[in-house]
Amino acid sequence: MNSTIRFLISILFATQGAILLAETRTETKRFSLNDITELEMDFSHLDLEIVASNDESIGLTLTQDFQGNVKPECLMTISSEKSTKNLSLETKFVESSTSRRCSVDRQLKVLLGSTKLAALKLDLNHGKLKWDTLIALQADIETAHGRSEISRAQVTGSFKLEAKHGDLKVGSIQAKSVDIEGKHGDANISAIRALEQASIAWRHGDQDIEDVSASHLEIVQNHGDLQIEGFKGNTTKGENSHGSAKLAITAQSLQWESRHSKLTLSGKVSKSVNIEGEHGSFNLDGQFGQVTLMGSHTAIEFRQASLDKGFSLDARTSHQDIDVFLPKEFKSELDLRADKINIIDSDRSQSFARRVQQKNKDASSNQLLKLHSSHGDINIRKTL
Repeated sequence: MNSTIRFLISILFATQGAILLAETRTETKRFSLNDITELEMDFSHLDLEIVASNDESIGLTLTQDFQGNVKPECLMTISSEKSTKNLSLETKFVESSTSRRCSVDRQLKVLLGSTKLAALKLDLNHGKLKWDTLIALQADIETAHGRSEISRAQVTGSFKLEAKHGDLKVGSIQAKSVDIEGKHGDANISAIRALEQASIAWRHGDQDIEDVSASHLEIVQNHGDLQIEGFKGNTTKGENSHGSAKLAITAQSLQWESRHSKLTLSGKVSKSVNIEGEHGSFNLDGQFGQVTLMGSHTAIEFRQASLDKGFSLDARTSHQDIDVFLPKEFKSELDLRADKINIIDSDRSQSFARRVQQKNKDASSNQLLKLHSSHGDINIRKTL
């Protein structure tokens, strides 16, 4: 009986000890933003949530849930530095240490006032970011080793965002210019509204952008799939490699490089389309002006929805076929070179025969079709 009692008592003390080992530390600070024009935040090793508030201040609450003894080298605190117009906030360890073995869950909640800051900078390392509404004249965001989620960003000037080693999800961005860069994660952006330029570079991850509006769009995508569901603007320039790219755009011009990739382009490009690539495929379906396609080991499929004055197609490839679908009313000078050429014309009209000359006889006289395939075939079909 005595041994049984001693055993139960030992379990009771062990349980109480385990309960006592779990401890929560909370720190709260608040700063006025009345005279602040530049706000800089530098946080690490915590999950961050930023919520908009109605007052002209910033409030921070740091919660640290320890699963063991509270080691001083594992405890973090909020540090601040303030000058006349600038406020810098950071989280740092209370004690320095060359080796940390911490079992702690840290949460930092920030209530950010409605003051429109001239410059807003955030650097978050090793933690998740959740931001509901970002408002500033200029914003610069950097995150690493954690998922980043921003519901809405409304910036008067430039908006810069860099996300590394974590997924990115953005609801909407409105700014004069947008610059986004990331790697080793997937990016999902619902809407971008840029008065001038939107530039996006992403590597080692997929990228899905639903809606983009900008005067100029520049895209780089490597080692991942790219999808732009809708772009409206003047010019587009981009490149992708080692992953598929699907673009739906309305613009005046497009310039693109594609390597080891399947490129799909739809929409309307009124003036010029210039695409170069190797070891992949080009698939174009829409309304285009002057089109130049240069590929190596690249299959080409081209569909022109309807004819406008100024349409021309110059497509060249090797070791793959070229398939072209043109409206029935197409009339042009044809320049075809390939191992095998198939012209499929249901009405057998002379206007669609090989090397037909149309010189100033109608509004379509400036149309030109040049198709060259080395070690491949050319197939031309009329669409109804």
